[in-house]
Parts: sequence; structure tokens; C-alpha cells
Amino acid sequence: MKKIINTRWLAAAALLLVIAGCKRDVINRPLDGSAEKPATVTVSSVTNANGQATITYSFPAGNQQSAGIQYVVAEYEPVAGRPREVKASRYGNTLVVDGFNDTLAHVIKLYAVSPAEVKSDPVSVTVNPAPSPLQLAYRSLKSVATFGGINAQCQNALRANLAIVLLADTANNGKWTIVNTAYANDSLINSNFRGMDTIRRKFGLYIRDQYQNYSDTLVATIKPLFERLLDKTKWAHLNLPGECKLGYTDQGVDWRLLWDTPGPSHKGWPTFFTDETATTPQTVTIDFGMPAVWSRVNFCGRNTPYYAWRNPRDIEIWASNNPNPDGSYDASWTKVLTCHVIKPSGLPYGQESGADVAAAVAGWEFQFPIGQPAYRYFRLRTIRNWIESTPLTLDQLTLWGSY
Repeated sequence: MKKIINTRWLAAAALLLVIAGCKRDVINRPLDGSAEKPATVTVSSVTNANGQATITYSFPAGNQQSAGIQYVVAEYEPVAGRPREVKASRYGNTLVVDGFNDTLAHVIKLYAVSPAEVKSDPVSVTVNPAPSPLQLAYRSLKSVATFGGINAQCQNALRANLAIVLLADTANNGKWTIVNTAYANDSLINSNFRGMDTIRRKFGLYIRDQYQNYSDTLVATIKPLFERLLDKTKWAHLNLPGECKLGYTDQGVDWRLLWDTPGPSHKGWPTFFTDETATTPQTVTIDFGMPAVWSRVNFCGRNTPYYAWRNPRDIEIWASNNPNPDGSYDASWTKVLTCHVIKPSGLPYGQESGADVAAAVAGWEFQFPIGQPAYRYFRLRTIRNWIESTPLTLDQLTLWGSY
């Protein structure tokens, strides 16, 4: 009996060795292993667009599956020497070729591909893309001095994913070095590169898109404007008539919680919180102790989550050097800025992406117009929070400028 059992085990082991010795490509081969070349597709139209083109085609007589087609692939070079391919499922009849950065004629080769990865004969079609989003953006690219650095702006009507790259000769050897890169897909790109000395020097800007296309370099000689953190130890609440009332004072809420750290910060409870029952725009007036030219302001909201409840959504900022003691918004006050907090993702209320949280943690920042006079008195007026009312909660208020 023992010999019979051993013989059976030996036979089973031998069978496993045979199976293991089978070529793996046989196991991974498509079920339809036919090497027959599929028929070609027929191009019916080409629609040229900015930096891309849509090709519409039809399949051979019968359905795609009976014609032996798994998908359609386009092979082309959007830039000479840089091959690219785009695939489309057999369940559609259009294919978008993109990545172009010129308006030249480009030849696209279309192939029908079988389940066995056998290509048909190529079908050639010519596309003539319109100016790319990168080219359009570069036409309006400009750079100017701003507080602490350089401001770059351009129109991006097609809302393409673009990178604005700042260059400088940091080693004074005549060679460009990448200083910083800003990424954006807004219709108006407005990027600030800060942290620079107030030294006049030559800077370069170029735009890069997601296909690794590059614009020319815009060169300008710019002297960044001086700024510093305004000293919050000099700040004090100016209790004029009409000032908002605080909420939760029994839990430690106080005016100074609005400016109790040197720079932007987030903290736990208690934090600055106005009366929740208020139904009209809320006013907070601060005496900065001495006049200053304001360059930018940063609001750090409470994590409730961030784009929710009584965190600010729309705020006005007013300025004065001689405010009317009756607290009215009269000629003694000048509205210098309106701030609209934007949720980067655009997700519905209660949902926040990683980009949303990152923006809120850094603080919602707004720049004052360049060239305004120095002011001593700062007034914040709430227009709307994230629940369509006017009470306000903030972790921290910070300003930059120069005395």
C-alpha cells in the first residue's frame, strides 16, 4: 500500500513540474490569439482646437468586436522628436490628440488594434491645432514689483494647468537659476513670489504646461518693495460705537485673541468669536499704534472645518487716520480692500480637499493695492460667513507693510 501511495505522489509532482515549465506568455496571452491584422478605421472629421484636435472616425462594416478591434491608438509627435500616443476604447468613435504648442500641420497615424495587440495598417490624418493655452497665456504674461518680491500675472481663459517659473541670476555668473514655481489653473493667474531683498536685479519668467512645453522667457529688471510683519504688540482694540459684541466671554474669548501671535497661526479654544445672534455686518476696529503702509493681510480661520460655519467668506477692510468718534462709516474711513475667500476645490459645503486644507492652514491672504497711503486705524467689516450670516470667528489676523 505504501508503494502505491508514493507512486501517486510522484506522478502528481511530475505533473506540477510540467505545468510550471509551461511558457508564461502562453498563460498571459489574450484569449483571442489571432495574428490577423484588423481592418482600418475611416476618418470622418477633424475638429481643431487650442493645442489639440478631436478626430472622429468610423469602424469597418459590422460592429467593432466582429471587426476584431479592441481599441484605436493615435501615434504622433506634438513636438519634433517627442513621440506620443493616445488610445481610445472601441466603445466610442472619437479621439483627442493633445500636447501641441504650435499651429503647424501635424500628421497623426491612426491604428485599429486587435485583442492580440496586432495593429492595422495606419490611416494618416492631418490636424492644425489652434494656439495652445500656454501660448495664449504667455501673450498676456507680465511681471511687476510687489511687497517682498515679484508679482506675475497672465490670462488663462481656458483654465489650463500651467506652471509659472521664476528665474534669477542668483550666483551673479550670468546663468539663470530656478527660484520658485507657482502652479495654477485659474482664469486669471496672479502669483506672488516673496522672500526677496529689495535689490534691483534681472528676473526671468516662463510658462510650462502639463505636456512639458515651454514658453519663451520674459525678462525684466525689478526692485521688490520692502515689507515686514507689523508689530502686533502695538495693537489695541478701538471700542467705537457700533463695534461687534463678543461671544463666549465666560470661556475666555477676548479681543486680543485676534492678534496674540507674531504671525499667522492656528490654535485651540478659546479663539476670537463674535456674538452668534448678530444679524447685521460685524465691525472690528483696531488701533495699530502708528501709521503704516499695509502690503497684505492674512486671516487664519478656525478648524470647524475651515470652509464652514462662522469663518469669513466675504470681508471688507477699511482704513483711517482720524476716525469719527461716533463709529460711523463716513468720509473719515476709506474702503481699501474687499476679500473673498475661495475654496480651491469648489467642493460642496462640508467637504474639503487636501488643497482646501493646505490653503486654509497657510491662511487666506490678500494684497492691498500698491501706492496707498499709510494708515493707523484698521477696520474689518464682515459681509458673509459660510452659513450665509454675519458673525465671525478667527484664529489670527496678521498684516505686513512698512512703517
